Amino acid sequence: MASKKNKSVELNKSLGGLQDKACEQTKLYQSSREVLYETIVDTYLWWRDARDELGYLEQLYDENEITFRQSGNKPTFTGVIRLVWGMNEPKYQGTVSQWNGALGIIDDEYVENTARYGPWLCCR
Repeated sequence: MASKKNKSVELNKSLGGLQDKACEQTKLYQSSREVLYETIVDTYLWWRDARDELGYLEQLYDENEITFRQSGNKPTFTGVIRLVWGMNEPKYQGTVSQWNGALGIIDDEYVENTARYGPWLCCR
């Protein structure tokens, strides 16, 4: 019976350690997501400024060997994502695609509702 009690104490101690680790991981995860969202928005704002400088982005893409396909008449953010995050390897394709979609939604919102955000958005 004493052995079973000792095992329970040991398991409870291990559980407490796991709970502490999980709590810390959750805080880091939430903080990381907040930083990601801020960086995505800041990247969009930077891109709006950078695209107006003739040849600037294209030069950066060439210098960093970043290639991507432009499809349709909407902007593709794949290049700027690869530039900012350094994700120019195939293993990041899924992440780049997801973030490209997020930036596309932000751009759609801005383009459709420019008056809501005012001119300060591009001059931040």
